[in-house]
Amino acid sequence: MTYIKFRKQLEPFAWNIVASAATQGATLVTNFIIVRMTTVHLFGQYSAIQATLFALVAISQLSAWFSATKFTAELIDSDPRSLEKILGLISLTTMIAGGAATAALVAVAKWYSTSALGDAGLESGTMTAAAYVFFTVTGSVQAGVLLGSGAIKAYARLSLALTLPSILLPVAGAIAGGVTGALAGLSFAATLRFFVTRHYAMRELRIRDIRVRYRGLSSQIPVLWRFSLPASANGLTNASASWLVTLFVLHAKGGLADVALLGTVSTFKTFALFIPYQVNNVSIALINRSLGRDESRIAFRNNLAVLIGMSLATAVGLSLFAAPVLTLYSPSFLRGTSLLRLYLWGSVLEAASFALMQHFSAGRTLWRPFIFGALPRDIAFVAISVALLPRLQLQAVGTAYAVSWGACACGYACLIAWDAGFQHLRAGHR
Repeated sequence: MTYIKFRKQLEPFAWNIVASAATQGATLVTNFIIVRMTTVHLFGQYSAIQATLFALVAISQLSAWFSATKFTAELIDSDPRSLEKILGLISLTTMIAGGAATAALVAVAKWYSTSALGDAGLESGTMTAAAYVFFTVTGSVQAGVLLGSGAIKAYARLSLALTLPSILLPVAGAIAGGVTGALAGLSFAATLRFFVTRHYAMRELRIRDIRVRYRGLSSQIPVLWRFSLPASANGLTNASASWLVTLFVLHAKGGLADVALLGTVSTFKTFALFIPYQVNNVSIALINRSLGRDESRIAFRNNLAVLIGMSLATAVGLSLFAAPVLTLYSPSFLRGTSLLRLYLWGSVLEAASFALMQHFSAGRTLWRPFIFGALPRDIAFVAISVALLPRLQLQAVGTAYAVSWGACACGYACLIAWDAGFQHLRAGHR
């Protein structure tokens, strides 16, 4: 019986790891094939536009995935009627924000390709990539519904099914049409993922007799203000900081070659964090389904320990093989060994920060961690990068990344200690 119970507890984590491995692995393999089959210059252009797409998605999705996961897990059994309106509000805001971001990218494509990237020939590729923004933003709600409802196995299976087209479409596009073709393939893959994920998410809601409703949404606006808006501000400042630093690197001495190297290092950092993040994603549902009970507090502590332990082990392991791993992409990337190690050690602090954030998301209070943790993090990342870039080049970005996430983790930890002290004082007065 103990084994069966343990296996049931482990199963959602295992399936979520499978889903993440499929998604992150596809990005890793796609970038590897593109840089090996084309040129570092082309891959640098692709990485620069890809960084812009990721920033736009992070900004315009308004933390829809996070909000949909949290509220689906919390309300799907206890208050499904409120969940219908919350999902309607989240879906509506992401459609508006995603549409606005897509239109804005199309509108500034000529300026962006000429002024920011320094190549007017990238205008068509930038416009082609706009579809990626819309379908990724709106599709994040569907992914959150699947994870929050416990349909993690279905989500993992569809992620596996979409792995091959997610790799082949951008690669085939790069071979056939250069940067524009690669971005067209990336957009088509995002469109395909949206429709498949939406089908499974709507099916899961229908099974539970839940319909996404777009009427009477005003009653849920306080939820949007207290939770979704500060979560969105977190994504806004973080994505903006990353995008600005990429632009500074692009216009520094190393140019596109440094952007390509930074993109590769960032991909490996994401790969190093993919298992800790998936554990954290499942923990969102577990913590919010047992709010107010000992199970929630135990899940929080276990999640923090597991995320730090896993990210630390991965950082140690990959740091030992940083040089050969980078040369798999290109022999010229060997110079990024120290940069990769800085990012790997900083990823431990990033994992700790995301685990600590669970304390605030469970209580639906996200303004304080944004003001005292996330905002100082992103200001520090840009400021340190700009200050040190002329002297240290890419090492400056790695240093800024590690220091900024350290500041964020410290900010969150201090707020949690303050909350614990305040609760203890209030209990004493009673």
